[in-house]
Amino acid sequence: MIRKRSKKSKRVAFSNCPEYCPLTRAKKCKRGDIVKVSAYAERFWVRVVSSNSRRICGRVDNNLLTPKLKYNDRVCFSPRKVYRVLDKSGKEHGGGL
Repeated sequence: MIRKRSKKSKRVAFSNCPEYCPLTRAKKCKRGDIVKVSAYAERFWVRVVSSNSRRICGRVDNNLLTPKLKYNDRVCFSPRKVYRVLDKSGKEHGGGL
């Protein structure tokens, strides 16, 4: 089976907000978890593909109003930018909105 090379992650200016999920919970997110982030004045969900203590990478998991990002775009961001964390079963792991 031939696999396409994955596209580079898009450069996105993620928004700052005082209502982030606790950093310790965001750093524990793993592949398959879903996290809520904000960019371009819009909050959206990202399905985690990989993560470590400094960076989370994933795919946009919903359709957005902004034309700068679309469903399934790859994005990377700091765990500090996470509002909420849901595991594969939909159970919430962080505070916030």
